[in-house]
Amino acid sequence: MATLHQYKNNEIKNLQTKLKQLNTFLVNAEKTYEHARKNNLISEKRIGEKNIDRYKQNISDIEERITGIQSGDLDDEIQNQLDIETMEREEKEERHMMKLRKKKLNKDNDAKILKQSRDKDRDLNRTNRNMTRDHNRLYNIFEKNSNSLPSYMLKNLKEMPNNKGYIWKDIRFYGYLPAEADKPDVLFEKLRGGVMRIHEINEREHVIFEKKGRERKHVIDRIQRKRKDNNQYSIMDFVK
Repeated sequence: MATLHQYKNNEIKNLQTKLKQLNTFLVNAEKTYEHARKNNLISEKRIGEKNIDRYKQNISDIEERITGIQSGDLDDEIQNQLDIETMEREEKEERHMMKLRKKKLNKDNDAKILKQSRDKDRDLNRTNRNMTRDHNRLYNIFEKNSNSLPSYMLKNLKEMPNNKGYIWKDIRFYGYLPAEADKPDVLFEKLRGGVMRIHEINEREHVIFEKKGRERKHVIDRIQRKRKDNNQYSIMDFVK
C-alpha cells in the first residue's frame, strides 16, 4: 500500500508530464494564432485566442497544484483521496477473492457430485453383478433339481391336468394336460419317513395337509394368499 509521500510523488510526476504536454500545445497554439493574425483570419484568430487562454489556465492550475502538494497544503485532501483509492482497491481485491473462492467451491462441489455419481454407478454395477451371479446360481440349482425329477413322476405328469402335480426339492411341477375347471391346484410332496404332504392352492389360501400310510390326511397349515396380476410370472412361482 502506497504511503502519503509516495502518493504525492506519483501525482507530482503525473502532473509534470501533463504540464509538459500542455506547454507543447500552448506553443503550437501561439504559432497558429500568429499565422492567423498576420493573414487577418478573424475566425481562426478567435479560436486561437480561446485555445491559448485555455492552455494557460490549465498550466496555471497544474503549477498551483504542484506547489500546493510540495508545500504540504494539500496533504489532507491527498490523504483522503489515498484512503478512498485504498478502500476501493481492497474492495475490488475482496470481490476478486470471493469470486475465486466461489469458483473453487463450485469446482469442489462438482467434483464431489461426480465422485458420488461414480460411486453410485460402481455400487449399482456391483449390485447388478451380485444379483446376476445369485440369479445364475439359483437357476443352476433350479435346473439341476428339475433334471433330478424321478422318472415315475415325470411319467405321471404327462397324464395329469395342469392344476395337479408334484413338489420335488421345493420345485413345483404341473401336469401336461389341460387344467380342470374351477378346481384348486393340488400338489403332492413326498417327505422322509413315508410322509405325504398335500398342498391345495386356490386364489384365497394355500392349505397344507399331511398323511402317513393309510392314515386320513389332516390340516397342518393354512396360508392366506395375496391376489396378483395373472399376467405376471416369475421363476419363483414354481418354487415352494
